[in-house]
Amino acid sequence: MDIGAIERYETTKLADSLMIKDIDWQSYLTDKQTGNVEYPSVYGDAAYDILENTDAHVGGKLPWSKTHDRIVFRPNELTIWSGSNGTGKSLLTAQAILGFCTKQGSHALIWSPEMTAPAQVARLVRQGTGIALPTRQYFNSVLEYLDGKLYLYVREHGVTCDEVVGLIRFAAAELGNSETLHIVIDSLMKVSGINPDDYGTQKEFLNRLANEARDLCTPQGAGVHIHLVAHARKPMNDNTFSDKASVKGSSEITDLADNVLVANRNRRKQKEVEQGDSEHEDEPDCYLSVVKQRHGTGWEGTIGLWFHDKSMAFISSPDGRYQSLIV
Repeated sequence: MDIGAIERYETTKLADSLMIKDIDWQSYLTDKQTGNVEYPSVYGDAAYDILENTDAHVGGKLPWSKTHDRIVFRPNELTIWSGSNGTGKSLLTAQAILGFCTKQGSHALIWSPEMTAPAQVARLVRQGTGIALPTRQYFNSVLEYLDGKLYLYVREHGVTCDEVVGLIRFAAAELGNSETLHIVIDSLMKVSGINPDDYGTQKEFLNRLANEARDLCTPQGAGVHIHLVAHARKPMNDNTFSDKASVKGSSEITDLADNVLVANRNRRKQKEVEQGDSEHEDEPDCYLSVVKQRHGTGWEGTIGLWFHDKSMAFISSPDGRYQSLIV
């Protein structure tokens, strides 16, 4: 089945809106609830695999080596990426996903309606190569390389909770491989029918996402990892950092997640540099904090990152060197 580029479409009926080419999206929304009472030994092999792989750090690794022994993105988990406006949370998420797809053998699907599809593709190529304007020939070769590894869901308005779940189930059934399938929802505020003060609907939706991440596997046996971008409240001042409690909306957004990462911009440095003050120019431009990690190492802490203008990506030291993600 050639699913190539996902086409934009406009429709009003849910049944129709869940159709892409010849795929019946509505069929993916049928819940098949079952329950069983089992002996613990039934899950012995799978449970031992978890114990065996905990110290091996099995899972998707972030692009920065200083995080590799601290956190990985395991199958069948839900991660929240948060931060206030302008902190770079979407850039960080996209950079992580590119690394999963290009260097670690995973597939990914991204829904990011706050940007047009051409703008997303341009930024992905820029982040993946570290080149602000590659030659057209190289640009085309990068797109050819990414095709079949990374997919975009292109629909800007009216995407409901049901449609997001249908999208996730479709991706697990049709786009997976032998590694973890990563699905990005950027962002929670763009899901139709979820109001900022509607905590009940937020809780229900996060519970659905957590269940989908936990239960879904691809036909090849790969687990699904869902990444949800959620906005954080603006800090009171430049010296105040956002944390887990800063995420806008219901507390269940973070309670139901397996991992929560929060980005904070070094606004003090930014202002000083703009004013010609170089006293703190070697300080990180961004601080990425792991404020929750339910499994794996359980590590929580903060790393400093520096912004690389040409790539619109982040690097782990102030030396200005960027390592291409396109292999």
